[in-house]
Amino acid sequence: MTNIFLKHYGIKGMKWGVRRKRGAGGRVSKDHAESRRLLKKKRLTLSNDDIKKVNKRLNLERDMARMDPTTSGTGKRAVAKFLGQYGNAVIAGVAGAAAGATIGLIKKAS
Repeated sequence: MTNIFLKHYGIKGMKWGVRRKRGAGGRVSKDHAESRRLLKKKRLTLSNDDIKKVNKRLNLERDMARMDPTTSGTGKRAVAKFLGQYGNAVIAGVAGAAAGATIGLIKKAS
């Protein structure tokens, strides 16, 4: 008879359905937490200072994402793959057409 047992790969003491906080040491920064709290509020209830804080935080996050080298290479790889597949055929076609036109001009000139 085989022994049947349940293996648990989670975190000891963690409750089902409860997510851990993210960030260094399991915490998010105060600025991040405050901006997310303000985003949940209705926009008409936000003061000018609150709106400035949220905009500043969102702009900083967007700029940081733009500077991340791991995400900027995705487009470059896609273009390189496309050009590798179709670029050679296009170049060969253009070169062939140019060579044919040049030969035609030489024949007309002779």
